[in-house]
Amino acid sequence: MKHKKDELQNIIIGNGQDGHTSQLKKTIVSLGVMRMQVKNIKDKSLKLKKNTSD
Repeated sequence: MKHKKDELQNIIIGNGQDGHTSQLKKTIVSLGVMRMQVKNIKDKSLKLKKNTSD
């Protein structure tokens, strides 16, 4: 079971020894970035709506 856990960790974070970052981690990171961008866009559009309603 421990071997399976290590294997999963390597998939998620890369094994670190060969400087390899797994594709899954890159995907998770880029999803996080996209979510931040979406939040920023929502915040900006809310500010715009507030400004135009005055």
